[in-house]
Amino acid sequence: MNKPEIIEGLESLVNDRESFIMEEDDIFAYDKKVLKEAINLIKETTAASKFRENGCLMCKEKEKFTALSSDLDYEIYECKNCGAHIKVEVIKKIVKVSK
Repeated sequence: MNKPEIIEGLESLVNDRESFIMEEDDIFAYDKKVLKEAINLIKETTAASKFRENGCLMCKEKEKFTALSSDLDYEIYECKNCGAHIKVEVIKKIVKVSK
């Protein structure tokens, strides 16, 4: 199975668990929360690892980078091997909501 198939299967399980939830603190609500976190971890790992696995698109360097700047949407790195600037999208997810 590839990652999109795994994510799709986990999302199907989330939908299945929703049909059993009677109270927000029951075991099925917990299962749903765990499944959603697993989906988020897979998605984060996929996006972040693409940059690390592929390295610099210009010279294929995979280790020598300097962080230049970041904002809410992107981080910019400089490849120390060839000087290329690499713009990486920052993944956003809701971590906690409180009132």
